[in-house]
Amino acid sequence: MKDKAKSIFLWILLVAFVCYLVGTGVYDLLNKKDLVTIQVDRAVEILEVEQSVNGLIPMGKDHYYLAGNSATGETIILRAAKSWYQKNFSEDGDLRSGDTLTVTSLAKRCDFDVARELENRVMQVEGISMVLSPDYCLALSFRFFAIAKILIVVLGIVGALMVYKIAKSDHEVGPAWRKTVLLLAILWLILMLIILYRQ
Repeated sequence: MKDKAKSIFLWILLVAFVCYLVGTGVYDLLNKKDLVTIQVDRAVEILEVEQSVNGLIPMGKDHYYLAGNSATGETIILRAAKSWYQKNFSEDGDLRSGDTLTVTSLAKRCDFDVARELENRVMQVEGISMVLSPDYCLALSFRFFAIAKILIVVLGIVGALMVYKIAKSDHEVGPAWRKTVLLLAILWLILMLIILYRQ
């Protein structure tokens, strides 16, 4: 009886996790009310956060930029890749081409510790008008993370079906099948780590 209750509980957890991934992924892709558009002509990096798994396995860095419009004073925090910044802005923070750059992205709440540090740094800058509270940023990679969540579920289902087929097969499974399952498992694990530690 205890084993059955434990099994049911684990299935409930699994279903809840799948619903969370698919639900939040689809919601972010379809969410229009939290999309923010701003015209910016300057941007400077104000915070770099190194992400890792238990402080051992590096998972990359998150870069936060203070971007604003010189004419209006409107300013916002962007979370974007270093390559995006280098493509659009010089080392001094000036826009490389055009009068302004249009940025449209989803406003996401920052992690508590990150939000507190961002707020401390923003408070030291004078003459700006924040479009959003400093504990929110425009996450330029939100579509990637949303699709990654959905892919985790899809890959998990496909992988589980392949493992089930291999387990039930009466014949020797070829190396191609085994390599495919291993590849799916590695890709699934990478996406899972990205979602847990980078989104």
